[in-house]
Amino acid sequence: MLQEMLKKRDKIDVNTEKPEFTQITRRIRKRAKFLKNEYMENEARQINQAWYNRELEKVYYLAKNQKMGKTVQSGSKCPTHLLKNHVENHLNNGTELPDPEEITTNIPECLKTGKNVPFDDNGLSVGAPSKEELLEVYKSPEK
Repeated sequence: MLQEMLKKRDKIDVNTEKPEFTQITRRIRKRAKFLKNEYMENEARQINQAWYNRELEKVYYLAKNQKMGKTVQSGSKCPTHLLKNHVENHLNNGTELPDPEEITTNIPECLKTGKNVPFDDNGLSVGAPSKEELLEVYKSPEK
């Protein structure tokens, strides 16, 4: 069809039959674009089919290996108790740091009064505050 249009256009005199020449040229361009798109679509379809075939082949070989009793390697596995011990040792060893100088030498007054309060092993105050402590805190001006 494209060849026929090209032959027809070659027979037309451009100077005398200008509208017919442009019309055929437009049809030729449209036909060429259509053929190009059709070609590209076929190429894309072939690429997709090749990809699908490769994926199908992978699934086939995977199923074949499992059917024959072979196991698929999923990577090396570490015993959980060894991993737990390693993490505990890593996190607990060497985490005790010396107290900073600012805390040990220049203790503010607000922290000195707190030394008289009894604390448990977790560092929490033991018991409820006394009535005198509550009144003192309540009556003291906010800073």
